[in-house]
Amino acid sequence: MSDIQNAAIIGAGLAGCYLAQQLTKAGIATTVFEKSRGTGGRLSSCRLGEGSADLGAPYFDATTDEFRDWIKTQPNIVQWCDISSPATPAPTRYTATPRQSALTRALLSDSTLCAATRIASIQEHSDGRKQLITDDQQTYGPFDAVFVCAPAQQAADLLSPEPDFADIASRVQPTMNWVIVIEVEVEDSTEVNHYEAPHLVIARAIKDSAKPGRKASAENRETWMIEADADWSRVHEDADADWVYETLLSAFAAVLARPFNVTGKRTHRWLYSRHINPVIGSLWNEKNRIGACGDWLDIRGVEGAWRSAHDLSQRVLARTKAG
Repeated sequence: MSDIQNAAIIGAGLAGCYLAQQLTKAGIATTVFEKSRGTGGRLSSCRLGEGSADLGAPYFDATTDEFRDWIKTQPNIVQWCDISSPATPAPTRYTATPRQSALTRALLSDSTLCAATRIASIQEHSDGRKQLITDDQQTYGPFDAVFVCAPAQQAADLLSPEPDFADIASRVQPTMNWVIVIEVEVEDSTEVNHYEAPHLVIARAIKDSAKPGRKASAENRETWMIEADADWSRVHEDADADWVYETLLSAFAAVLARPFNVTGKRTHRWLYSRHINPVIGSLWNEKNRIGACGDWLDIRGVEGAWRSAHDLSQRVLARTKAG
């Protein structure tokens, strides 16, 4: 066996959590560090009144057989045939239940999670292995290997011990998006579960409470995730969050064309919503034991994050099994 006995992963999004699962299955003790309070990254969920709703990616598609085959093995992933409009067929998409973040939590069942822990740098330990330093100067380690699974702009700083990797990360172009999540009281349930059409302010609106395993906190209530148009978000990147909420809510009310009363709300700015990038797969320096993965190294979205982590795990474990 290789001498990789323990590893650190920075970032508890899908890429980091899937990589952690694969390493622990191979017998490598894995510790995952996440700056937020919970797992999920762009699959995260949020509290909304007495219930919860998905704050990030509301669903995902599968374009490759490899990803579809993996989906079939995950008990908490189900198909969702959402109603885009009464006149068109409902496309098949996938979502985790009872919320998107349940998927990442399940993948970490055999790993150690250090949440609310922001890693500032990767440094050399006195014995040649790696140690992690937090922004408040706490030290973790040493570790035989470190994997950075954060968005490219955050990964660029963390990957400073590997200048070529840091350069790749720094060249990735991110896009940002404002989103709001609301719970509304309605007289009757809306027929449409997914709105997506050309609009100056709204990119799409998804009825979260219509997804499998979800429900609003009470009868005659619905939860919606409303994502702002990317160009509009870029223009208003530094706008006041309350103004963003009121603008998106007003636009959504006009689209829905029916009365409702808001009973819960959340506004969030995704600074690294999507990436414009070349498809590399993953980064791995076997000599220095530093690697990176994420959708910024593959196709965008949930599938890209999984593909990149899968690629990295195969590269690492192929050497582990041969060592």
